[in-house]
Amino acid sequence: MGDGTDGDRRIEFLDALRGVAILGILPVNAAYFAFTTGLHGRTDFPPGSGPLDAFAAHAVRLIFEYKFITIFNVLFGAGIVILRANALEHAARRVA
Repeated sequence: MGDGTDGDRRIEFLDALRGVAILGILPVNAAYFAFTTGLHGRTDFPPGSGPLDAFAAHAVRLIFEYKFITIFNVLFGAGIVILRANALEHAARRVA
């Protein structure tokens, strides 16, 4: 939490949600860690696999890639908005 100064305010809920979003992105990147070349947009995942593997790949893409990356992007934008609000507040206090 810090020493309680005004510049040390954090919203723990946003930090926790950001951590969950990063962990949700991990299964998306795991495929690229395992098979580093030519996986983007392929339906036979891993190469030479059957329909159940393709279903699993599409499920990971649908559940994790589209949801968690979107959540992470929204949280990134919220962080920028909070940063701007804090900067404007600090500038207003400095002028007064």
